[in-house]
Amino acid sequence: MQTLRFDLDDSYDRKVAWLYSMFFEDHNFTNYFRFNFHQVSNGIYRSSQPTMKKLEELKNEYGIKTVINLKSENRKSAYFLFEEEKCRELGLKLINVNIRSREMPTTKELLEYKRIMEEEMHNPTLIHCKAGADRTGIFCTLYQYFIEKRDILDTNQLRFLPFGHVKYSKAGRSDYYFEQFAKYQKENPNIDLITWSKEVADLKKMKEEFKVNFFASFLNEKILRRE
Repeated sequence: MQTLRFDLDDSYDRKVAWLYSMFFEDHNFTNYFRFNFHQVSNGIYRSSQPTMKKLEELKNEYGIKTVINLKSENRKSAYFLFEEEKCRELGLKLINVNIRSREMPTTKELLEYKRIMEEEMHNPTLIHCKAGADRTGIFCTLYQYFIEKRDILDTNQLRFLPFGHVKYSKAGRSDYYFEQFAKYQKENPNIDLITWSKEVADLKKMKEEFKVNFFASFLNEKILRRE
């Protein structure tokens, strides 16, 4: 159990937590200007991390029932505490998922994401990370593959426009991963992503093969400050 940095029941702590959430750590003020909100499919929406006011508006406008937080359960995060509190207040189901934007998914992770999509998501669902570009793009790509049964190259959730995903930065490892699966599947049409991940994929080798572009990485890591 993580130690709480902020006690939201304490008026002083709550004010400090709000400052951390909006400006010092989670930079949630930016989402007043660029919320990065898009519809993935019927009843599925994606965005950057919503403000608490925006979360309430989304419930009222779109009937949101489930929120997928791809930043994981982090009780040292002021934003997480506010989101958890707001979801409880609004009667929303909050599912915290640990997804890595700079690494390729393991078989265990794929199976867990698939289980969540099939068993825990009560739509309409909002899926978000911090910027709504990389982690959200990976999860939504997998949603289109696992649930909508699209071919992996027919998915459209890992793009610079309109989502802001920078393919040739370190976050592009996920693109390369999916491309390698598609390449193998073309020669072996009966294989699925889970089987390929378990029996064929060499994550270490693929990570070494993927070449990061310095300028794309600088943009993503230093300018956009993506997690």
